[in-house]
Amino acid sequence: ERILLRVGHRVSTAPDAAAPAAPSAIPADLLGSSQSEESERRPPPRRQPTTVQVPGEDEADVARRYYRELYRPAENPLTVGTTVRGVFTMLEGSIEGATGRIGGASAELWLRWNFIGVGLSGTVLGGRVPLGVDSGRETQVLGGGGPSLSLGRLALIGRGFIDLQLGYDVLAGPVRATPDTPDTDAATAVPHGPRVRIDFGLISPSRRRARAHHGFGVHVGYQRIVGDLGGGGFPSANMLSVGLGYFGV
Repeated sequence: ERILLRVGHRVSTAPDAAAPAAPSAIPADLLGSSQSEESERRPPPRRQPTTVQVPGEDEADVARRYYRELYRPAENPLTVGTTVRGVFTMLEGSIEGATGRIGGASAELWLRWNFIGVGLSGTVLGGRVPLGVDSGRETQVLGGGGPSLSLGRLALIGRGFIDLQLGYDVLAGPVRATPDTPDTDAATAVPHGPRVRIDFGLISPSRRRARAHHGFGVHVGYQRIVGDLGGGGFPSANMLSVGLGYFGV
């Protein structure tokens, strides 16, 4: 009888009170908090230009639309850019006017919108410029600048650029006696006049910043000296410039 009682004894399956409780489920908001914070810190991706051909468009239309969206996106209407050039300038006037060959650099700092740009120009030129055949005076340095208007980002066309610029420069330079004449009173010439410039060349997108574009090309410029605001007596003259430059937008 004792044996039957031991064999027939039922083992209790109730959980042990000392056993640890199973961990509760982790709330879903805690699991996704790190991902949501990371997504908030990450800047939204820039919209890429579309190259899908729509009905009625040929390949040329697709290319024009692609570069229009690349260079003139509606969500980025304004950029800051520069133009820097090395120039050689031929300065020609009348027989009694200023004549010479000078070289130097010119540059602009631009605010460029999609269809117009405004900037401030600066120029430094060096060389010997006689102020007339028998005047006995010359200047060797001209520097100055003035306001400028350009085509803005409309100058970007495909893989190239062509930028037309209009402006007005006021230059200044010390006037001295030529080596074969007696010393004259010191004076400063302040020539001024309107100018027009054309920069053109090839351009490619920057790998470091998707919205920056850099190009290199050729420069051609013309300025008409209409007068002298100083006492140096700088005569009227024509200034034709050519050179190589950098174009950034």
